[in-house]
Amino acid sequence: MTEQHRLPYADLIAFAHGVADASGEVIRPYFRAPLDVTNKAASGFDPVTEADKAAERIIAEAVAARWPDHGFVGEEYGTT
Repeated sequence: MTEQHRLPYADLIAFAHGVADASGEVIRPYFRAPLDVTNKAASGFDPVTEADKAAERIIAEAVAARWPDHGFVGEEYGTT
Protein backbone atom coordinates (compact mmCIF):
# COMPACT_ATOMS: atom_id res chain seq x y z
CA MET A 1 0.00 0.00 0.00
CA THR A 2 1.24 3.50 -0.81
CA GLU A 3 2.00 5.77 2.11
CA GLN A 4 -0.04 8.95 2.09
CA HIS A 5 1.62 12.25 2.83
CA ARG A 6 -0.56 14.86 4.40
CA LEU A 7 0.20 18.51 4.46
CA PRO A 8 -0.01 20.11 7.89
CA TYR A 9 -3.07 22.18 6.94
CA ALA A 10 -3.67 23.46 10.45
CA ASP A 11 -0.07 24.76 10.61
CA LEU A 12 -0.33 26.31 7.15
CA ILE A 13 -3.61 28.01 8.00
CA ALA A 14 -2.20 29.35 11.27
CA PHE A 15 0.85 30.67 9.38
CA ALA A 16 -1.37 32.34 6.76
CA HIS A 17 -3.49 33.98 9.46
CA GLY A 18 -0.38 35.25 11.24
CA VAL A 19 1.05 36.70 8.04
CA ALA A 20 -2.29 38.30 7.17
CA ASP A 21 -2.44 39.89 10.62
CA ALA A 22 1.16 41.13 10.36
CA SER A 23 0.66 42.63 6.91
CA GLY A 24 -2.63 44.15 8.05
CA GLU A 25 -0.82 46.01 10.81
CA VAL A 26 1.65 47.40 8.29
CA ILE A 27 -0.94 48.53 5.75
CA ARG A 28 -3.60 49.77 8.20
CA PRO A 29 -2.21 53.35 8.20
CA TYR A 30 -2.86 53.51 4.45
CA PHE A 31 -6.56 52.68 4.84
CA ARG A 32 -8.75 55.63 3.83
CA ALA A 33 -5.65 57.80 3.55
CA PRO A 34 -4.48 59.63 0.44
CA LEU A 35 -2.33 57.23 -1.58
CA ASP A 36 0.36 57.85 -4.12
CA VAL A 37 -0.49 55.46 -6.95
CA THR A 38 2.15 54.73 -9.56
CA ASN A 39 1.87 52.86 -12.81
CA LYS A 40 4.37 50.03 -12.97
CA ALA A 41 3.37 48.90 -16.46
CA ALA A 42 5.28 49.89 -19.57
CA SER A 43 2.00 49.88 -21.48
CA GLY A 44 -1.49 50.00 -20.07
CA PHE A 45 -2.12 50.69 -16.42
CA ASP A 46 -0.94 48.49 -13.56
CA PRO A 47 -1.29 50.53 -10.36
CA VAL A 48 0.87 49.99 -7.29
CA THR A 49 0.94 51.75 -3.91
CA GLU A 50 3.33 51.76 -0.98
CA ALA A 51 0.74 49.66 0.87
CA ASP A 52 0.98 47.00 -1.86
CA LYS A 53 4.76 46.94 -1.60
CA ALA A 54 4.75 46.89 2.21
CA ALA A 55 2.32 43.97 2.36
CA GLU A 56 4.34 41.96 -0.13
CA ARG A 57 7.57 42.58 1.79
CA ILE A 58 6.00 41.29 5.02
CA ILE A 59 4.64 38.18 3.31
CA ALA A 60 7.88 37.41 1.44
CA GLU A 61 9.98 37.86 4.59
CA ALA A 62 7.68 35.58 6.59
CA VAL A 63 7.81 32.85 3.94
CA ALA A 64 11.62 33.15 3.70
CA ALA A 65 11.97 32.92 7.49
CA ARG A 66 9.70 29.88 7.74
CA TRP A 67 10.91 28.07 4.61
CA PRO A 68 14.37 29.42 3.66
CA ASP A 69 14.72 27.02 0.72
CA HIS A 70 11.46 28.11 -0.91
CA GLY A 71 11.13 30.79 -3.54
CA PHE A 72 8.48 33.47 -3.58
CA VAL A 73 6.67 34.97 -6.56
CA GLY A 74 5.11 38.32 -5.81
CA GLU A 75 3.20 40.83 -7.86
CA GLU A 76 5.27 43.88 -6.94
CA TYR A 77 8.83 42.55 -6.62
CA GLY A 78 8.70 39.42 -8.76
CA THR A 79 10.56 36.24 -7.88
CA THR A 80 12.87 35.98 -4.89
